[in-house]
Amino acid sequence: EIAPRYSTYGFLDQVRQDPDPAGGVYLFNKTMVVHFNPVQGFLPVLTRLFTPEEFGIFYLFITTASIISLIITGGYEKSFVIPASDAEAKNLLIFTLFLSLVSLAFLFILATFLSFRSDSLFVTQYSRMIIWLIPVFSFLFGLVRIFQNWSIRIKKFNRVSASNIIRNGTLSAFQTGLGLMKIGSPGLIIGSCLGQLFPLGYLIYKSRNTMGKI
Repeated sequence: EIAPRYSTYGFLDQVRQDPDPAGGVYLFNKTMVVHFNPVQGFLPVLTRLFTPEEFGIFYLFITTASIISLIITGGYEKSFVIPASDAEAKNLLIFTLFLSLVSLAFLFILATFLSFRSDSLFVTQYSRMIIWLIPVFSFLFGLVRIFQNWSIRIKKFNRVSASNIIRNGTLSAFQTGLGLMKIGSPGLIIGSCLGQLFPLGYLIYKSRNTMGKI
């Protein structure tokens, strides 16, 4: 049975239960912490460190890189919960990781071609740097999704919640720190890339025993 516990925030109830059905509720409530704590807490600070134009460039970058990240994994990470046996699920995990690596190599080749052939589009140093960071963010963001879905496969829902909290916390911290350095939109973009590393490292560390030898 589910036993609610009300936090000091007043608007959020914590749910604790060991069986599987609580996983989804636990995930939902922890995600609420992510939305209300790091992002909304740092957004007023970020709006004072970056101009609307810099946010526009950032959101264009995030939109493009996020769409590409869905392509490089092929969406196979959503199928981890389907196989009946763990061996089949692990093979699907290996294939998805391999597909991501191949796609990353292709994206870097494409970025190299664009950086040398499209001088009229990427005329500044920042614009050339951004084109190189799109494959980096897409790959890291894709890996986070892969290991989050693997955690769901093995019924470790709290790992997904914790990784979201880590990602939003580190992302906000990096973006704020880089914003104080006054480097413009690249600060938002680099902060987003760095913000993927910590949840990815956490998920890989936590999943090391369940993945076995890959």
